[in-house]
Amino acid sequence: MFDEKSLIIKDILKKKSLCPGCDEEMIEYRVGELFLYSTENEEIKYILCKECLKKINKIRKEKQIKFFKKIEIKLENNFRLYSAILESKSKPLAGELKESGAIAELPIDNPWNEDDRKYFENNPKINYRARKIYPGELEETYKNNAELKKSAENNNITTAIVHKISDGQRVRAYVNSLEGYPREDEDFIAALFQILMNDFLKLEDLDSLYQEIKRRNSFVKEAVEAYLKEKEE
Repeated sequence: MFDEKSLIIKDILKKKSLCPGCDEEMIEYRVGELFLYSTENEEIKYILCKECLKKINKIRKEKQIKFFKKIEIKLENNFRLYSAILESKSKPLAGELKESGAIAELPIDNPWNEDDRKYFENNPKINYRARKIYPGELEETYKNNAELKKSAENNNITTAIVHKISDGQRVRAYVNSLEGYPREDEDFIAALFQILMNDFLKLEDLDSLYQEIKRRNSFVKEAVEAYLKEKEE
Protein backbone atom coordinates (compact mmCIF):
# COMPACT_ATOMS: atom_id res chain seq x y z
CA MET A 1 0.00 0.00 0.00
CA PHE A 2 1.25 3.52 -0.83
CA ASP A 3 1.01 6.42 1.56
CA GLU A 4 -0.90 9.48 0.37
CA LYS A 5 2.13 11.41 -0.91
CA SER A 6 3.41 8.36 -2.79
CA LEU A 7 0.04 7.95 -4.51
CA ILE A 8 0.04 11.56 -5.65
CA ILE A 9 3.65 11.36 -6.83
CA LYS A 10 2.97 8.22 -8.84
CA ASP A 11 -0.03 9.88 -10.46
CA ILE A 12 1.65 13.18 -11.35
CA LEU A 13 4.73 11.52 -12.83
CA LYS A 14 2.51 9.34 -15.02
CA LYS A 15 0.52 12.38 -16.22
CA LYS A 16 3.61 14.63 -16.53
CA SER A 17 1.90 17.22 -14.35
CA LEU A 18 3.30 20.66 -13.66
CA CYS A 19 4.44 22.21 -10.41
CA PRO A 20 1.79 24.85 -9.59
CA GLY A 21 4.51 27.15 -8.27
CA CYS A 22 6.64 27.47 -11.42
CA ASP A 23 4.69 25.66 -14.18
CA GLU A 24 7.64 23.35 -14.84
CA GLU A 25 7.11 19.63 -15.41
CA MET A 26 7.39 17.65 -12.18
CA ILE A 27 10.21 15.14 -12.64
CA GLU A 28 10.92 12.61 -9.89
CA TYR A 29 14.13 14.23 -8.62
CA ARG A 30 12.34 17.62 -8.40
CA VAL A 31 9.48 16.40 -6.16
CA GLY A 32 9.23 18.47 -2.98
CA GLU A 33 6.61 18.66 -0.23
CA LEU A 34 2.88 17.99 -0.02
CA PHE A 35 0.53 20.95 0.64
CA LEU A 36 -3.21 21.30 1.22
CA TYR A 37 -5.58 23.95 -0.15
CA SER A 38 -9.02 23.69 1.44
CA THR A 39 -12.31 25.30 0.38
CA GLU A 40 -15.80 24.93 1.84
CA ASN A 41 -16.62 21.86 -0.22
CA GLU A 42 -13.28 20.50 -1.44
CA GLU A 43 -9.68 19.81 -0.55
CA ILE A 44 -6.90 20.04 -3.14
CA LYS A 45 -3.67 18.31 -2.18
CA TYR A 46 -0.69 19.36 -4.25
CA ILE A 47 3.09 19.05 -4.41
CA LEU A 48 5.61 21.83 -4.93
CA CYS A 49 8.99 21.17 -6.50
CA LYS A 50 12.23 21.53 -4.52
CA GLU A 51 13.17 24.73 -6.36
CA CYS A 52 9.91 26.42 -5.32
CA LEU A 53 10.45 25.32 -1.72
CA LYS A 54 13.87 26.96 -1.72
CA LYS A 55 12.34 30.12 -3.17
CA ILE A 56 9.65 30.24 -0.46
CA ASN A 57 12.22 29.96 2.30
CA LYS A 58 14.11 32.97 0.95
CA ILE A 59 11.23 35.45 0.66
CA ARG A 60 9.34 37.46 3.27
CA LYS A 61 6.02 36.30 4.69
CA GLU A 62 4.04 38.89 2.68
CA LYS A 63 5.47 37.54 -0.58
CA GLN A 64 4.87 33.97 0.56
CA ILE A 65 1.17 34.77 0.96
CA LYS A 66 1.02 36.21 -2.57
CA PHE A 67 2.92 33.19 -3.90
CA PHE A 68 0.42 30.72 -2.45
CA LYS A 69 -2.54 32.87 -3.53
CA LYS A 70 -1.39 32.57 -7.15
CA ILE A 71 -1.13 28.81 -6.71
CA GLU A 72 -4.68 28.63 -5.34
CA ILE A 73 -6.04 30.52 -8.36
CA LYS A 74 -4.26 28.12 -10.72
CA LEU A 75 -5.64 25.09 -8.88
CA GLU A 76 -9.18 26.47 -8.86
CA ASN A 77 -9.03 27.12 -12.61
CA ASN A 78 -7.45 23.82 -13.70
CA PHE A 79 -6.18 21.53 -10.96
CA ARG A 80 -5.82 18.62 -13.42
CA LEU A 81 -2.90 20.39 -15.12
CA TYR A 82 -0.88 20.41 -11.92
CA SER A 83 0.61 18.00 -9.41
CA ALA A 84 -2.59 17.82 -7.40
CA ILE A 85 -5.62 15.71 -6.51
CA LEU A 86 -9.05 17.00 -5.54
CA GLU A 87 -11.20 15.42 -2.84
CA SER A 88 -14.79 16.23 -1.89
CA LYS A 89 -15.71 16.98 1.72
CA SER A 90 -19.17 15.52 1.21
CA LYS A 91 -20.12 12.54 3.32
CA PRO A 92 -20.68 9.17 1.62
CA LEU A 93 -24.24 8.46 0.60
CA ALA A 94 -24.19 4.99 2.17
CA GLY A 95 -27.40 4.31 4.04
CA GLU A 96 -29.14 7.37 2.59
CA LEU A 97 -29.40 6.71 -1.13
CA LYS A 98 -32.36 4.83 -2.51
CA GLU A 99 -32.36 3.51 -6.04
CA SER A 100 -34.66 2.10 -8.64
CA GLY A 101 -33.42 -0.37 -11.26
CA ALA A 102 -31.46 0.64 -14.36
CA ILE A 103 -32.87 0.41 -17.86
CA ALA A 104 -31.45 0.69 -21.35
CA GLU A 105 -32.98 3.59 -23.19
CA LEU A 106 -35.44 2.68 -25.89
CA PRO A 107 -35.59 4.73 -29.12
CA ILE A 108 -38.91 6.31 -28.19
CA ASP A 109 -39.75 9.91 -28.95
CA ASN A 110 -40.38 11.50 -25.53
CA PRO A 111 -39.13 14.60 -23.68
CA TRP A 112 -36.51 12.88 -21.49
CA ASN A 113 -34.89 10.90 -24.30
CA GLU A 114 -34.74 14.05 -26.39
CA ASP A 115 -33.30 16.02 -23.46
CA ASP A 116 -30.53 13.45 -22.94
CA ARG A 117 -29.82 13.22 -26.66
CA LYS A 118 -29.40 16.99 -27.01
CA TYR A 119 -27.36 17.27 -23.82
CA PHE A 120 -24.75 14.70 -24.87
CA GLU A 121 -24.77 16.02 -28.41
CA ASN A 122 -23.96 19.51 -27.12
CA ASN A 123 -21.43 18.14 -24.59
CA PRO A 124 -19.55 15.43 -26.54
CA LYS A 125 -16.80 15.02 -23.92
CA ILE A 126 -19.27 14.18 -21.15
CA ASN A 127 -20.43 10.59 -20.60
CA TYR A 128 -22.43 10.87 -17.35
CA ARG A 129 -25.08 13.29 -16.16
CA ALA A 130 -27.69 13.67 -13.42
CA ARG A 131 -31.00 15.43 -14.01
CA LYS A 132 -34.48 15.72 -12.54
CA ILE A 133 -36.97 13.19 -13.85
CA TYR A 134 -39.74 14.36 -16.16
CA PRO A 135 -43.43 14.07 -15.30
CA GLY A 136 -44.55 10.64 -16.49
CA GLU A 137 -40.99 9.37 -17.01
CA LEU A 138 -41.08 6.68 -14.33
CA GLU A 139 -44.55 5.52 -15.33
CA GLU A 140 -43.47 5.13 -18.95
CA THR A 141 -40.10 3.60 -18.09
CA TYR A 142 -41.54 0.96 -15.76
CA LYS A 143 -44.93 0.43 -17.38
CA ASN A 144 -44.08 -3.25 -17.97
CA ASN A 145 -42.49 -3.81 -14.55
CA ALA A 146 -44.92 -3.24 -11.70
CA GLU A 147 -42.33 -4.18 -9.05
CA LEU A 148 -39.81 -1.53 -10.13
CA LYS A 149 -42.57 1.04 -10.57
CA LYS A 150 -43.76 0.46 -7.01
CA SER A 151 -40.17 0.62 -5.71
CA ALA A 152 -39.65 3.97 -7.44
CA GLU A 153 -42.84 5.37 -5.92
CA ASN A 154 -41.99 4.11 -2.42
CA ASN A 155 -38.43 5.47 -2.51
CA ASN A 156 -39.44 8.94 -3.72
CA ILE A 157 -37.27 8.70 -6.83
CA THR A 158 -36.59 12.16 -8.27
CA THR A 159 -33.31 11.92 -10.19
CA ALA A 160 -32.15 10.19 -13.36
CA ILE A 161 -28.52 9.10 -13.71
CA VAL A 162 -27.72 8.81 -17.42
CA HIS A 163 -24.65 7.16 -18.95
CA LYS A 164 -23.79 7.66 -22.62
CA ILE A 165 -22.29 4.40 -23.90
CA SER A 166 -21.92 5.66 -27.46
CA ASP A 167 -23.64 8.14 -29.75
CA GLY A 168 -27.33 7.27 -29.66
CA GLN A 169 -26.96 4.63 -26.95
CA ARG A 170 -27.62 5.48 -23.31
CA VAL A 171 -28.45 3.71 -20.06
CA ARG A 172 -30.42 5.26 -17.20
CA ALA A 173 -30.75 4.51 -13.50
CA TYR A 174 -32.94 6.33 -10.99
CA VAL A 175 -32.22 7.54 -7.45
CA ASN A 176 -33.73 9.85 -4.88
CA SER A 177 -32.53 13.41 -4.30
CA LEU A 178 -28.79 14.18 -4.52
CA GLU A 179 -29.18 17.46 -2.68
CA GLY A 180 -26.01 18.33 -0.76
CA TYR A 181 -23.76 16.22 -2.99
CA PRO A 182 -21.63 17.23 -6.02
CA ARG A 183 -24.21 16.32 -8.65
CA GLU A 184 -22.54 18.65 -11.17
CA ASP A 185 -19.24 16.76 -10.87
CA GLU A 186 -19.14 14.12 -13.62
CA ASP A 187 -16.64 12.03 -11.64
CA PHE A 188 -19.13 11.77 -8.78
CA ILE A 189 -21.99 10.83 -11.11
CA ALA A 190 -19.76 8.24 -12.81
CA ALA A 191 -18.92 6.70 -9.43
CA LEU A 192 -22.60 6.67 -8.44
CA PHE A 193 -23.60 5.01 -11.71
CA GLN A 194 -20.97 2.30 -11.25
CA ILE A 195 -22.23 1.66 -7.71
CA LEU A 196 -25.78 1.25 -9.01
CA MET A 197 -24.77 -1.05 -11.88
CA ASN A 198 -21.98 -3.20 -10.43
CA ASP A 199 -22.99 -6.06 -8.12
CA PHE A 200 -19.52 -6.06 -6.55
CA LEU A 201 -19.84 -2.45 -5.37
CA LYS A 202 -21.97 -1.17 -2.50
CA LEU A 203 -23.12 2.27 -1.40
CA GLU A 204 -20.41 2.45 1.25
CA ASP A 205 -17.86 2.25 -1.60
CA LEU A 206 -19.15 5.43 -3.23
CA ASP A 207 -16.89 8.05 -1.68
CA SER A 208 -13.74 5.94 -2.07
CA LEU A 209 -14.54 5.10 -5.70
CA TYR A 210 -15.27 8.78 -6.38
CA GLN A 211 -11.79 9.72 -5.15
CA GLU A 212 -10.22 6.87 -7.15
CA ILE A 213 -11.83 8.15 -10.35
CA LYS A 214 -10.47 11.63 -9.62
CA ARG A 215 -6.99 10.28 -8.96
CA ARG A 216 -7.09 8.51 -12.31
CA ASN A 217 -8.08 11.65 -14.19
CA SER A 218 -11.66 10.49 -14.86
CA PHE A 219 -10.71 7.12 -16.39
CA VAL A 220 -13.71 5.28 -14.93
CA LYS A 221 -13.01 1.73 -16.10
CA GLU A 222 -9.43 1.81 -14.79
CA ALA A 223 -10.59 3.29 -11.48
CA VAL A 224 -13.25 0.62 -10.94
CA GLU A 225 -10.83 -2.20 -11.76
CA ALA A 226 -8.15 -0.78 -9.47
CA TYR A 227 -10.61 -0.21 -6.64
CA LEU A 228 -12.04 -3.73 -6.83
CA LYS A 229 -8.56 -5.21 -6.96
CA GLU A 230 -7.56 -3.26 -3.87
CA LYS A 231 -10.70 -4.46 -2.05
CA GLU A 232 -9.75 -8.06 -2.75
CA GLU A 233 -6.23 -7.67 -1.32
